[in-house]
Amino acid sequence: MSYELTYKKKKDILFVKVKGMRSFKTIISVIKDIQQICIKQKTSKVLIDVQELEGHLKTMEAYELPALVFPKIRDKNIFEKSAIVDREESYPYYSFFENVSVNRGFNLRIFTNIDDAAEWLRK
Repeated sequence: MSYELTYKKKKDILFVKVKGMRSFKTIISVIKDIQQICIKQKTSKVLIDVQELEGHLKTMEAYELPALVFPKIRDKNIFEKSAIVDREESYPYYSFFENVSVNRGFNLRIFTNIDDAAEWLRK
């Protein structure tokens, strides 16, 4: 579980960039880190750039992740709106994750362009 996370707050949006290896444990750890940063920065809108994360989650991991981690975030009103930016070739993986997340009541969208993601968060 090795990753590097950097962030910067611009107005009311937290911009996060994550680099490293993508695994179930890494994603859980990243979400927990972002949760703490959102609390400290007093923001509930987050753009997470994962274009430099290598690998993909397995289908079952993508299915389980929203049920395992997201209720803790939603119940505390930590993430009002989340945008994830990933590489276009990852579409088959992240489209399933986005559908599962939205179906479970999370205000989350996945984009391939940072500007589009930021614009959606501002709406």
